[in-house]
Amino acid sequence: MTTMIDTGANRTFISIKALHLSYKKQSINKVSSRVILADGYTSLSILGTVHLSINMGDMLTTIKA
Repeated sequence: MTTMIDTGANRTFISIKALHLSYKKQSINKVSSRVILADGYTSLSILGTVHLSINMGDMLTTIKA
């Protein structure tokens, strides 16, 4: 999967569809909340958090999404 990384973002979000396509067995730490995005209008429902390993070129790192 190709992704775009926003290096200025405070939070990392991933859709449940993208999570299931890329990390089929990843367990979700269930948390229910809503966030308002930087435009001040758009809101997202948060289902939980996950720790994901990602490759950027030859570098492997972990993110919380």
